[in-house]
Amino acid sequence: MSPDSPAHDPALGRRALITGAAVLGAAGVASIAGAQDADASNGDALRVGRSDNIATGATALTMDRGRVVDARPPAFKVTDNRAGNVAIQGQASDGGTGVVGIGAIGVSGVGLRFGGIFSGATGVDGLSVEPAGTGVSGRATNGGLGISGVSSSGTGVKGASTSGTGVEGTTTSGAQAVLGTHPATTGNATGVKGTSASATGVGVTGVASHASGVTQGVRGDGTASPLGSGVVGLGQANGIYGESRKAGGKGVFGVATQAQGAASHGVYGQTASTTGAGVYGQSPSYDPDLAWNVTSYGVYAEGAIASSGPAFLGVPEYGTTARTDSRLQEGTMTFSADFTTGSPKLIVLVKNSDGRLFKAELPLTAI
Repeated sequence: MSPDSPAHDPALGRRALITGAAVLGAAGVASIAGAQDADASNGDALRVGRSDNIATGATALTMDRGRVVDARPPAFKVTDNRAGNVAIQGQASDGGTGVVGIGAIGVSGVGLRFGGIFSGATGVDGLSVEPAGTGVSGRATNGGLGISGVSSSGTGVKGASTSGTGVEGTTTSGAQAVLGTHPATTGNATGVKGTSASATGVGVTGVASHASGVTQGVRGDGTASPLGSGVVGLGQANGIYGESRKAGGKGVFGVATQAQGAASHGVYGQTASTTGAGVYGQSPSYDPDLAWNVTSYGVYAEGAIASSGPAFLGVPEYGTTARTDSRLQEGTMTFSADFTTGSPKLIVLVKNSDGRLFKAELPLTAI
């Protein structure tokens, strides 16, 4: 030690060590205090692998890549490699919407499971547990698609609701509300399927809400095949049921537009029952006392009526009063039976197109 060096004070050394430790400790505390919280908040990065990302403001991602014609990756993509999991889930409370898609195609789902090795894939699956809720809802404008689902071996769009609507599509300006496509060329493939387990439920409902124009609630197109059918209905009571609520309307209307080739039919009915009718029409019950006030028909033809087999005609039993029936119009004829005398007879009344009335009486013999 140099004579000029100050003498060593043990107490000073201890004070210096304590002071240094205090400084380091304070710095550590300050460092910890300045660190971000474990969970993310507004302005922080979205952290993967965590379930506690919290924000009070909206989060938006915009990809500006200009107008291109070649295929590009999606702006946002999530892949889950574990079988049976959900890649993206949107959840909203208090009557909100889980997922909303806006574009030429609002929501597009493709069901592919490992290159189609396994079947049963679902393109879009929506479930609503809200009262009167909607499983999947799509809206399209200006020719777009509200909901589009394509599946190689499964379901394109699937909607389930415990008390409401499974799949709902709304469209304006010539767009398609719901489009279901099944690319399979063989087998019993179904484009759109609706199932209801309710005693008064409806499998598929189509509503055309415009107050004017030639609107269509449900339309089926099977013109691609010469054996195709536009709409097929299968039911225990009624295969197809049509109801019109307008004066002058038609419950069921059929048109065959092909004028050439084999005979085509506007409405064709066929029955396998030995006591049934291929086509059966019913009008309000006939009352002989009010016959002249009845103007409805069970079956009405504006042209000729033909039969390739025995023809059976039911005749009203009101005798010569048939001439007062308002249905006996110009250019028509009617058959009636007269049993008011001891010599029953069949009466044929014909009204000419000029209004003249002709009558033929044929004796009836009991057999």
